[in-house]
Amino acid sequence: MRGLLILFVVSLICFPSIAETTITGGDASRATTVNEFTHTVFVEFAGVTWCPHCPSASERLYEIYTSGEYPFYYVSFVRDKNPVASERMKRYFDWYIPMAYFDGGFIAEGNKNRYEVALEESGSRVVHNIELKSNVTWLGDARIRVDVMIRNLENKVYIGWLTSYVTEKVSRWMDVEGLPFHFGFLDYALNEPLIIPPSSMYVTSVIWDGGELHGNQTFEDIAMDNIMVISTVTHWRPHIGKNPWDEPKPLRYLAFYVDETMATQPVEELVEKKTSYQGIINVTVDEVWELLESTDTMEIPVDVRTRGEYIGERIKTPHLYDRPRLYPLQLLQKNLYLKLFINWYSGKEIILYCRSGNRSYRAAKLLFENNFNGVIYNMVGGIKAWKAAGYPTTKGLKPFAC
Repeated sequence: MRGLLILFVVSLICFPSIAETTITGGDASRATTVNEFTHTVFVEFAGVTWCPHCPSASERLYEIYTSGEYPFYYVSFVRDKNPVASERMKRYFDWYIPMAYFDGGFIAEGNKNRYEVALEESGSRVVHNIELKSNVTWLGDARIRVDVMIRNLENKVYIGWLTSYVTEKVSRWMDVEGLPFHFGFLDYALNEPLIIPPSSMYVTSVIWDGGELHGNQTFEDIAMDNIMVISTVTHWRPHIGKNPWDEPKPLRYLAFYVDETMATQPVEELVEKKTSYQGIINVTVDEVWELLESTDTMEIPVDVRTRGEYIGERIKTPHLYDRPRLYPLQLLQKNLYLKLFINWYSGKEIILYCRSGNRSYRAAKLLFENNFNGVIYNMVGGIKAWKAAGYPTTKGLKPFAC
């Protein structure tokens, strides 16, 4: 028996998916129509580069995706090439390859001919009423910024998990037939818990750098037009899922069901002057200097970059003892800190700035959309334009408390 188990562990991945021989049903009746889908379904496809049955399963899933018939996105976890992907799939005890897990393990399917059935059954699930939006900005040098907004539209607290997967649409890893996997997983951009009060919004942002170490490798060669970031919101309540085999023993796993999915491709960062967003006043660095130089007004400069950027170099104001407040955009995107900022600066005039004007503009929009009671100036071009115009900068010192 021991020898049988060892052989099983070593060789079962090479065999045709066990589900093709143990799951029956064939042309099952459709569980729902596409118009009745309650949400965008998420699929995790597990494969390896040497598996003889992975190419046909991978291509079948891609065919369904490109048909546009079903609202879903999927990520391919190439287990033998990416240790982060392998670690992710361990949660499902996926002994058999290829295998597809729908909506966080609601369905485990090894038969490529039943992918549509699994999509329809997953799409008909009752899910929590949340809204998910995301933006991805290409910063150059294999760096992207991922911004995610989640709105809880229910009258009770939503507890769950946000995950943003960085994928290559055409993967760098090939299957045994020499064809690339699709939406090959590189690493997480975001992977964090959520607690969203009723009728509230959660906003977060992160910069993902392909040049950094991800598991045991780097991805400094990624191309903007080949990247897609797929984000999911998963509810905290665990369920028991079962893999589609019974021999040598059935394996169950904890499933956490996905409530919503969204995919976003990067767009290049815009650094040119933007048109005003309703109540936001875009100002040049010359106009900012004039505002700060005047003793008749009380504009408050606010740096929305990171603490490290602030200490490294910031604008120097005309008056000796004045210096910009520090309030990073990532803090403003947290509901509690956003409210604190709005209360502190209510009725005041603030000048927001960052490196190039992008983050400050987003901070200004965020404040305006949350009914900030004051005047919002956005310094176009950021500290880059400030320095280019010859205005002074300084560094060091601890950030001025907000």
